[in-house]
Amino acid sequence: MGRNDVFSGTNTNVTVYGNSTGDTVSGSGNKESFDPSGYGGSSGGSYGFAGPQSVVQAALGSNIGSIAQYDLSQGNQTGAAAAEAGLQNAQTAASALASSGAGASVLEAAQWDSPLITWNLASNMGSQYNSEVAQAFATWAAASGITFEEVSNSAQADIQLGFGDLDTATSGVVGYTSYQANGAQMTSANIELEDPNQDALVSGANGQLTYSGTAATLEQVIQHEIGHALGLADDSDPNSIMYYELTANNPTLDSTDIAGIQALYAAMSGSSAGTSTGTSALTSSTQAWGLGSAQTGSTETSEVDRQLSLLISSMASFNPPSSASFTPSQAWQIDHHAVLAASAA
Repeated sequence: MGRNDVFSGTNTNVTVYGNSTGDTVSGSGNKESFDPSGYGGSSGGSYGFAGPQSVVQAALGSNIGSIAQYDLSQGNQTGAAAAEAGLQNAQTAASALASSGAGASVLEAAQWDSPLITWNLASNMGSQYNSEVAQAFATWAAASGITFEEVSNSAQADIQLGFGDLDTATSGVVGYTSYQANGAQMTSANIELEDPNQDALVSGANGQLTYSGTAATLEQVIQHEIGHALGLADDSDPNSIMYYELTANNPTLDSTDIAGIQALYAAMSGSSAGTSTGTSALTSSTQAWGLGSAQTGSTETSEVDRQLSLLISSMASFNPPSSASFTPSQAWQIDHHAVLAASAA
């Protein structure tokens, strides 16, 4: 839910997700609970970077990612922790020894449990870019054996895609994926792509739409973010679509990606992970969150809490410069994840 929501009724259990500012519950016998994560379950987040090396390296070298920074400014601590874990995963991939063409896939902490996954385009994206989105899903379908189906009702979509003001030119972020999970089972995912009104899409010599100032095509970014929405994290193969940075070297899936997605969904698709030269490495949920050594159960939870405490402490004095402005999230993102909008005035 968003802010200033009013709920009325009798003997109703109301759970408010996200920011509850101004929310009221009227009527008799009602019970209200609040989930500040905006998800209603465990969550994760992953970045996609593109642009000049100076911008990307500055983003990777920061103590806190732009999405996490925005979430903290909005009081969304769980979202900030998930986003910061995504940054740590990208930092790990960037610092690892490059393994071109035959690297190890890194898996997120959750995956889908169905061979049919539905998707929907947000109204702010419209149908103009439907062909790029459909082709990106078709590429993953061919590699995984998963069936992807577009639905018109966003409430029925497993994965929703739309534009957000990610400020690529300054933040180096061209895409961001957040997901909700029940244990190790994904229940919804939200893909945010840089808004062309923020960073223009220009047509290249090959007809591909490319974000201005980067080598990242729209379809390439969509493929990368779909990979995150399916359960793949950033890896250290520069030719992999799941490499933390989107360049001219990784325009689409390579053997690392194919091996990883087949290993992840082999039971449903009947695929064999051994059909590709790449390898896959199933990380523990703690490692997939970028939190270091393998831990499980309450120990893992404690580590997440510890990391979050450090994150909050490091941002206690956060004060955005006057030139920065944060715009509200789109209506379709309210139940998922707020979008960074930090464009220079």
